[in-house]
Amino acid sequence: MSIPNVLSIFRLVLVPVFVASFFLLPPGQRYWLAVILVVSGVSDVLDGYIARKFHQITQLGKVLDPAADKITVAAVLFCLTFPYPKIIPVLAVYACKELLMLLGGLILSGRGVKLVSSRWFGKLATFMIYTVMFLFIIIPQVRDIWLIVCNTAVIAVTLFALIMYGREFVRLLKESSLSRREV
Repeated sequence: MSIPNVLSIFRLVLVPVFVASFFLLPPGQRYWLAVILVVSGVSDVLDGYIARKFHQITQLGKVLDPAADKITVAAVLFCLTFPYPKIIPVLAVYACKELLMLLGGLILSGRGVKLVSSRWFGKLATFMIYTVMFLFIIIPQVRDIWLIVCNTAVIAVTLFALIMYGREFVRLLKESSLSRREV
């Protein structure tokens, strides 16, 4: 078991810790949620850095790392819908994006296409979501205007990432069709 894989598993373990803390901690102690989110984010960065720097990229890590990211974001967004119901559209857009990407990945994988790693626009969307989630956790009373502004920005960046990945999907699909015809 490589260090990056251990860090990804650690992030997965942090998800139920975050959810339980979210619902069990009194409002005055919710700063622990921010600590959990920061620890998760830092371990995500470390996981990727160590994997690349020390050549510890594994097939398991290629599944664990993005799964930990997606599960963390979905769980935190879900929790945040309770104090901030206006976040529900963000959660819905995020879930749809991830489901479409999973479907696209399965289609490409079924055609024998090697899947590409995340791109800068996917990382930007993830960074934006983490930033907004962190802000909503550390600022207990977010005014409606800021909820709308942040939600709009997150949805826009998430849709942008989906469109860019969609273009990548179409390109890879065309390339796989061309290579099948040549064989």
